Amino acid sequence: MRERFSCERAIHIHGRVGYAEGPQVACPAAPEFQAAVEAHFQWWEQIYNHKRQRGDSAFTVSIELGQTPYQQTLPYTCQKHCLTYKSKGKEAGA
Repeated sequence: MRERFSCERAIHIHGRVGYAEGPQVACPAAPEFQAAVEAHFQWWEQIYNHKRQRGDSAFTVSIELGQTPYQQTLPYTCQKHCLTYKSKGKEAGA
């Protein structure tokens, strides 16, 4: 029910992957975040498919895994956790 309501009301996807313990995963490619990443892709695909079926002509998405210093880094090194993430032909990251 909640997913259907979200699909009907959504006008934009903010492409940030959150997880149970925090607002954004450090690296979407990390195995410990796989469930959260897959859940988000499923939600986003449901929203997109609903908009297409409804005949909406425009839809926007903001990708939210930005460059350092926005992206989380390893402590004391300022090195990135993740360079690029690729899942099911989709790419995100910097």
